Amino acid sequence: MYLDDGNMNTIEDYTVVDARLSYKREGMTFSLYVFNLINNAYSPTAYQDPAGSDVIFLVPAALRTAMLGFQLDW
Repeated sequence: MYLDDGNMNTIEDYTVVDARLSYKREGMTFSLYVFNLINNAYSPTAYQDPAGSDVIFLVPAALRTAMLGFQLDW
């Protein structure tokens, strides 16, 4: 990703793997979501110092995160 109009400053490429496992039975669905499964530390967003210095500010993404889900269909 380029940070400037001249395409001179970039941030590192990254790979993220997300997964979902679901179990459905009798109108109910239980789900497990795992985001950033390989626990990769990365910054999807960055910006240059608005004051004009060469400093680049990185905004880190969350590390591995899990979420449970439940859905009831009637």
